[in-house]
Amino acid sequence: MATTLKFYADSSLTQPLDTNPLTLDREIGAGPVEKQIFLGSVEASRYFVPDTDTQITASITDSDTNAGFASTDITLALTQSALDTATAGAALDVGTQIDSGTVNAVPVWVRFSGTSGTPLSTSDLGLTTNVVREYAA
Repeated sequence: MATTLKFYADSSLTQPLDTNPLTLDREIGAGPVEKQIFLGSVEASRYFVPDTDTQITASITDSDTNAGFASTDITLALTQSALDTATAGAALDVGTQIDSGTVNAVPVWVRFSGTSGTPLSTSDLGLTTNVVREYAA
């Protein structure tokens, strides 16, 4: 069942990543690229909880494993500094409940850290959560 919980490119939750894929452009040989994205909902008076898990988790999807970055080239964290100790390719726990509204959006940091042989750009990556339930607040 679809919910209104989505990933967004901006903290105002106006640029959903389901219509603007998680794309990356970088120079060959350059260091890792880091982006901040947001998980939230613009629907008023809603909240989200995991269906059967204890945490809502975010993870990377790779629609074409033969092109672009591999999901193991991607690291997710709740803070930029936590990217240094997070495990590449691992899912990220984002909380037991997320309330709707821009003020409650969860910031998620994404690090793309392929080798110098990694392509200059990719558009086969996406983000997903585990199954969540949406309720009226």
